[in-house]
Amino acid sequence: MSRYVLRLTVLDPVVLVLACLAAGVALYYIVGFPIAYMGAGGSGYLTYEVRVNPLEFERRISGYIYFEVSRNIFRSFLVLGAVSAVFGAYVVGASRDLGYSSLANLMGLGRRSYLRLSILAPIVIYLIVPSVTAALIAPLLKDYNLMRYWQTPAATALIVMTVLAVQLAIAMILTHIAANTYRGIILTLITIYILGIVGAHEKLIVKPGEMEPLNEFLLRIAGIAAIAIAVLAVAYMIVERRTTTR
Repeated sequence: MSRYVLRLTVLDPVVLVLACLAAGVALYYIVGFPIAYMGAGGSGYLTYEVRVNPLEFERRISGYIYFEVSRNIFRSFLVLGAVSAVFGAYVVGASRDLGYSSLANLMGLGRRSYLRLSILAPIVIYLIVPSVTAALIAPLLKDYNLMRYWQTPAATALIVMTVLAVQLAIAMILTHIAANTYRGIILTLITIYILGIVGAHEKLIVKPGEMEPLNEFLLRIAGIAAIAIAVLAVAYMIVERRTTTR
């Protein structure tokens, strides 16, 4: 029965719709604006850089990640925040409601195990779908040469995942505190709007150092992503442990 439960949580139509919506928003904001930084000459394509100067091409990859991915994703912070607010409230609200039922016993699972599965599976789907979609499609729509370096899709996925993890942690905690799905959405939107207005979310942007190797730049991006995932993990543990299963 556990496979059946997993299939139910993964194929939840609300989760899939919101995950795809987040992926669409991320893609739009990455590829919907002109390339802001391509080095000397302002060329919109990197074909000749690959053939002539690999080191210069690597530097321009860092510029693409910083200007196009980081800044445009954070430009979409409020729009993505609205999707994350609904998602977080939905997951926490549904898990809280199901935690009070005997549905888990009917499916052959312990109630705590069922609760964990019903929260974790949607979160993983919501983080992975937009991140992987943006990482694989956005660079190709900008310039196929961007995919010559594996660091480009990796950094893109980590940046999108960082934003979603932070927003989702906020949504889960506030929905849990409010003990109401609708109040949770409203509180989350207000919080994310304030963060966006004061520019607090831009603290997550990793700026490449001058002549910094691409691998080191990616490592710093991965560090920020790891912190964001850790924050989300703490939010999950708070919600899961405080949800009654009787």
